[in-house]
Amino acid sequence: MRTYRPSKPGGRKWLFLILLVVLVAAVAAVAIYREQIFPTRTSTLMTESTANYTLRNIGVLVTQEAFMTRVHSESDARKLFGITWPGTQRRLIFSYDVVVRAGVDFSKTQLKVDTWAKTVTVTLPAATVFDANIDTDSFRVYDQTNNVFNRTGASTFNNAIKTMLTEGEAYATGHGLLENATKNAESMIKGLLAQSYPEPEYTYTFEWIDE
Repeated sequence: MRTYRPSKPGGRKWLFLILLVVLVAAVAAVAIYREQIFPTRTSTLMTESTANYTLRNIGVLVTQEAFMTRVHSESDARKLFGITWPGTQRRLIFSYDVVVRAGVDFSKTQLKVDTWAKTVTVTLPAATVFDANIDTDSFRVYDQTNNVFNRTGASTFNNAIKTMLTEGEAYATGHGLLENATKNAESMIKGLLAQSYPEPEYTYTFEWIDE
């Protein structure tokens, strides 16, 4: 005679727990696999719109400075009928440190991101010289010869300073000032966007527009 014995409730409970553990493990594995194949950066991703706003909000920024010492020298004497007057010779030699600053106007930045092609295209005005100034504390006189008939006036110094600034700007631009300002601007942009659009995953293209 066959005897009926009801199954123990505990057996079904353990079976349910085992199935639950297997299901959780499977879901976790799928999530890890998806993250490896399609990584997400929801916490650090900067959208194209946000990136444009961030860059434009920088405004005009100096990205390179050039420092140099400019020496000015001049001499003359008073003449009458083509003949130099004795005792009227004047000579002046002095120097100033000149600072030339260049940078970029980020307020006009246009940034485009292609998340499928993994490219970032940045269009902005070309680097320009903002200003050239002298360090008034650096003034140094090497030679100054005056006489009562031919004195060195304030206009002489003012005209000399204008010449020094013009020459200083030309020297700086001729020795890579704008090129370095451009490179520094590009490096800064890549640094700001590194968490959202890192190299080499994304390829950056910069288009510099002359205005």
